[in-house]
Amino acid sequence: MKALKFVLTLALLSTNLFSQDVNYYFEQFTHTYSDLENPISINNGEIWDDPEYAIAIGFDFSIFNHQTNSLVFGGLGGTLSDTTLNNMLIASALDLADRGYNTNSNTSLSPISYKVDGELGKKVLKIEWKNAGFYEDEEDVYYTNLQLWIYEGSNMIEIDRGSTNIEATFYLWEENFCALLEMDSLTETATGYLL
Repeated sequence: MKALKFVLTLALLSTNLFSQDVNYYFEQFTHTYSDLENPISINNGEIWDDPEYAIAIGFDFSIFNHQTNSLVFGGLGGTLSDTTLNNMLIASALDLADRGYNTNSNTSLSPISYKVDGELGKKVLKIEWKNAGFYEDEEDVYYTNLQLWIYEGSNMIEIDRGSTNIEATFYLWEENFCALLEMDSLTETATGYLL
C-alpha cells in the first residue's frame, strides 16, 4: 500500500494531453510463457520489497521521447523509471515483494533477473520477476511470474505474464494495471497511458 497510493495518484492525474507527439498503442495477444534462460541476477539472492536496483539497458531507449540507457527500480516491485525518475514504466501496480519477505527464509524465493538478447540495433532487454509474491500476503500463498521486454530501435514495450495464483477477493481493492507515466516535477502532475 506504501507506494501504491502514490502510483494511483499519478495514474488518476494522468490524461492523454501531451505537449509532445508520442506514438504508443496497445495490442494484446497470447503465446506460451517461458522463463529466461541463463539470466543475470539483479537481486543476487537478497530478499526484496520495494527494491532499489539499477540496471544498464545496453542500448538507448525512449520513454515519452526522453532517451535513457538505464532503468532504476523504485516504489512498488514492478515499477521502473529512467534515471531522472520522471518517466516510469509500471509492469505491475500490485505491491510485489519477495516470497521470502513474510517468511523465515534467509534467501530470496523470488529472483529478479534480466537478459539482453539480439544483435546490434535490434536488442531486447528482458527483465523477469519469477515467483514474485505480494507485500500484503502474510501467509505467502499468492504469486505471479512476469517479464518486461524493451525493444531497441522501435521503443516497443512488451509485458508477458506467466503462471499466477491470485485470489480475486484477496486483491479486490487493488487494481493490477500497466502504465507509462511522465512526471512533471515542477507542477507535480503526471501524464501517461494506463492499461
